[in-house]
Amino acid sequence: MSYFTITKENRPSLEGTKETEVCIIGAGIAGMNLAFLLHLSGKKVIILDAETMGHAQTIRSTAKITCLPGFFYHDLIERVGMEKAMKTARYLRKALKKYAELVYQHQINCDFQRLPFLLLSQQTDKIEKEAFALQRLNFQCSVQKQQSTLLGEASVLTLEHQAQFHPGLWLEHISRGLEIYEHSRVVQVEDHCVYTAKGKVKAKHIVFCDHYPFINFPGTYFMKMTQMRSYVLTLSNVPKVDTMLYRADEPVESLRFAGNMALYSGFSHPVGKGEEDVLEQMKRKAKERFPQCTIEEIDSAQDCMTLDGLPYIGKFSGSKQNWYVSTGFNKWGMIYSMVSAMILHDQICGIQNTDAEPFDSLRSIMNTPLRELKFSFQAASGLMKEFLTLPELKMQDIPKGDGAIIEWDGISLGCYHDEDDTYYFVSSRCPHLKCQLTWNAAEKSWDCPCHGSRYDRYGQRIEGPAESQTILIRKEKK
Repeated sequence: MSYFTITKENRPSLEGTKETEVCIIGAGIAGMNLAFLLHLSGKKVIILDAETMGHAQTIRSTAKITCLPGFFYHDLIERVGMEKAMKTARYLRKALKKYAELVYQHQINCDFQRLPFLLLSQQTDKIEKEAFALQRLNFQCSVQKQQSTLLGEASVLTLEHQAQFHPGLWLEHISRGLEIYEHSRVVQVEDHCVYTAKGKVKAKHIVFCDHYPFINFPGTYFMKMTQMRSYVLTLSNVPKVDTMLYRADEPVESLRFAGNMALYSGFSHPVGKGEEDVLEQMKRKAKERFPQCTIEEIDSAQDCMTLDGLPYIGKFSGSKQNWYVSTGFNKWGMIYSMVSAMILHDQICGIQNTDAEPFDSLRSIMNTPLRELKFSFQAASGLMKEFLTLPELKMQDIPKGDGAIIEWDGISLGCYHDEDDTYYFVSSRCPHLKCQLTWNAAEKSWDCPCHGSRYDRYGQRIEGPAESQTILIRKEKK
C-alpha cells in the first residue's frame, strides 16, 4: 500500500463516440501533466485510463523533483557532447521551474516543498566528476568528502533548491475541469481513432502515456526498454532531516520525509528476478540504518528503463505523424513527466523547440554503451528459457501459498497452490511476446522478465504491455 493516496471520484467509463483535438491514453502523472498544460492553452482534451487516475506508478513514487537523476551528467556529456547535455539540463531546470510556477499560479495545495537534494556515494572520484559536469552545465553545487548521513558514511554532492510534493494532491487539483474516462481500457488505435470496449474517440492527436506502450508495431518500444522493480518502505521513528537523500552505490537507497514518515526506497532489480531475497535484504538494511524504526507499509513500483538513460518523448513512429509517445522515465518520473508534458505540448501546439532534441523518441540508439545492451540479452534469455528446458517440479511439490513453473503432460505451466488447497494453473508464457514467466514469491505474482507484464497469483492482469486480462487456464480443488 502506498503512502500517497488519491481521493476516488465516480468518473464515468467511455461509452459511444466522442470527438476531441487530443486524446491521451493514460491518466498517470505524465498524461495528466500534458492534459493540464493543453487545457491551459485552450485545447480540447479527452483522457482515457484502464483503471483510475494515478492508480499505477504515480502514487507509488517517492515524488522527488530534481534536476540530478543520480550519476548522470558526466556520462551524458561523454556520450552525446556538451551541446545536447546542455539542452537536457535546461529542460530539467524548466520542468522544475514549471512545477513551482503552476503551484503558485493555481494555488495548488500539494505539499510542494523546496529542499536540497543530496547525491551520496563511497566513490569520491565519481562524486567529483559529477560535480564538475554540473558546474560545466551552469548548476551551483557543493561537495563534502566522507560525511556521516542517515544513509551511512559517504561523499556528498549537494544540489540546492530541488523539490518534493504529494503527487495524489497534485493530480486531484489539475484534474479539475478535465474530461477523464476511467475503467476505459484502450483495445485498439487506428489512425485518428481510439477504441475501448464500449466506445470510440476521434482525435486529431493521439498520445500514448500508458507507462509502457501496449502497441508493438510501429514504434518497437519493446526492443528499446526493459522494466525494473523497486520497493518503498514507509517508516516511522526515523530522525527527520530537511533534505532528500539518494545513495547511488549498489544497492541504491533513497530517503525523503512526508509528514512524520520516512519513505525509504530503492533496491531495484529486473522484473522477474530475485524479488523475495531483495525485499528481505531491504528490510534488514532499513533496520540497520534506523534501529528504532517501524515498517508501517510496503509498496513496490515498476520503471521503464531506456537504452541510453533518456526518456522517449515525441512522435510514436515515423509513419504515424499524429501519434505521440511519452515513456522510459528511468526511475525519475516526476521530473521527466513534466519535461514530457512541456515537449509534447509544444509539438501539438506547433511551437518550435530545439531543446527537445536529446529526448526525441525517434533518435538513433547506435551510440548506446555496450553495458546497456544487457537489456536485449535479458529479453532474449526470457524468450528462449521455456523452449530449452522443461521444469522438474510437479504440482504436488508446491507448498500452500506458493507457486512455481511445473511440468504437466510434457508442457510447462504455472501453478499456484492456494491456502484452501486449490491449484490455479496458468500459461507459463506471457501473452505479450511469449516470454517465460517467473513466480514472484514476495508479491505472489507471475512476472515477465522481458518486458515487465505482471499477473496476480490467480492469473489476472496487474500491469504491463500485455493486453490479455487473464492467463488462467483452469483451477482444481485437491
